[in-house]
Amino acid sequence: MTDRPERPNLRREVVRAAETASAPLDDFERALILGQIAGLLAAHPKIGGRVAFKGGAIMNLIDGSPRLSRDLDGAMVTGRRIIEAIVREALSTPEAGKIVKRIERFTMLGKKGLRFPVIACHPLSGIDEITVTLSIHWDAPLILKAEPETVVINGRGITFLVVARLERLAEKIRAFVDRGLDRDAFDLYHFTMKGLSAADVTHLPALIEQKLREDDQLPADADLHALFDGHIARLAKTFGLAGGLVLIRELPDWKTVEPHVRSFRRFIPRAKPV
Repeated sequence: MTDRPERPNLRREVVRAAETASAPLDDFERALILGQIAGLLAAHPKIGGRVAFKGGAIMNLIDGSPRLSRDLDGAMVTGRRIIEAIVREALSTPEAGKIVKRIERFTMLGKKGLRFPVIACHPLSGIDEITVTLSIHWDAPLILKAEPETVVINGRGITFLVVARLERLAEKIRAFVDRGLDRDAFDLYHFTMKGLSAADVTHLPALIEQKLREDDQLPADADLHALFDGHIARLAKTFGLAGGLVLIRELPDWKTVEPHVRSFRRFIPRAKPV
């Protein structure tokens, strides 16, 4: 039995949900498709249990963040590499064919990971083709144990491994120090919505130090506090203006976001750990 009779209702539901969220339809659909792709990869016997997902897509699916991401980021649990053919195999099964239309031949392979810049997917609404990006990193093994999570998409439960929340937070703090994008600032703001436990406060500094130590984009002599403060000052003028911050609700102003972001400064060492 196929799901064709259900498609018209699903299409209407997706369009209506995007309209209710005041989000562009393609961005709204992409967020759902990213979760489905995570499930396809997790279901493959050579990938499931080896890759844990992180980034903006996971914050949207698991943490309830209103920010819609355009890509899916995964990390090899052990730090070992994964070959391109296995990923293509996982996304080329008959089940995957309901979601993935084609995977462009061009890929990017480096010391840190594997990236598929364009994966074309069938739209849930049936309107326009949706493209997503998939990256799987292996430059460093995870510090904390990955956690299984289940999300419900179109009435179906999808389970995959997720990088532990506290490790994802440490990685996001590192990203803010490194590049200071408005989406990094918003993600840090959203992390504070659930608060930090006493245990989180105790363990977070060591996790941040490890992430900073592994970051080869930061100069060894960098003043990390100065970098952090510089990003804060710049975002006071540019927050939300670059066009890459897509939310399903109204964007808070910088005066609301800034104190939440600034609260993480106390966990950051002044010099890059060696």
